[in-house]
Amino acid sequence: MHLLRTADGSLTACNEKYHECYHSLDGAASQARELYLKASGVAADARPRVLELGFGLGVNFFVTMRHVCARGGRLRYLALEREPAPVEALEAVLAGFEGPARDGLLAGWGGNVSLRGECFELELLLADASDWQPPPEWATAIYYDPFSPGVNPDAWSPGIISAFYRATAPGGVLVTYSVAARVRRALAGAGFSVEKIPAAGRKKHWTRARKPR
Repeated sequence: MHLLRTADGSLTACNEKYHECYHSLDGAASQARELYLKASGVAADARPRVLELGFGLGVNFFVTMRHVCARGGRLRYLALEREPAPVEALEAVLAGFEGPARDGLLAGWGGNVSLRGECFELELLLADASDWQPPPEWATAIYYDPFSPGVNPDAWSPGIISAFYRATAPGGVLVTYSVAARVRRALAGAGFSVEKIPAAGRKKHWTRARKPR
């Protein structure tokens, strides 16, 4: 696994198994902020409950936590990761997020992690989404961020997407970087209202899906 500096100056790592990087090369932190934090509506929610598939190197969590805490909110974050990256990559990519949450994540990396702070709760589970039942109607926002459908198709199966639909609270939003037709069909088939939204950098669109109230 090797590190790359993305266009906004933040780091990402590239996975040798999937031959993909964990984040957009247009900006790892920028994608976390513009797609996952803002387009999901979490940025405007004082008490968001986020469910993430593909915790990766934790950038989405730390960008979200920093924003929610700065606004005086309270974040509950439940994340799944099937194949944790080397801790050295995690440590390097999260170098800009020093503090007790980063220290606790690094200390527990390689197993399930449970962290509590003044303004956040993090539960990170090492699990395959196909073997896990998410809590029903729990999440106000879904960060759907596994490796792409082309290299990791199981993570984008209609069955898993339907399970995440059931985990979404009425009115909740799922966001993902993928605009693949089969992904949008699976989201619509599960019951989401699906739209393409403008993306940042060289990518033209992202996908946002909303569960009816």
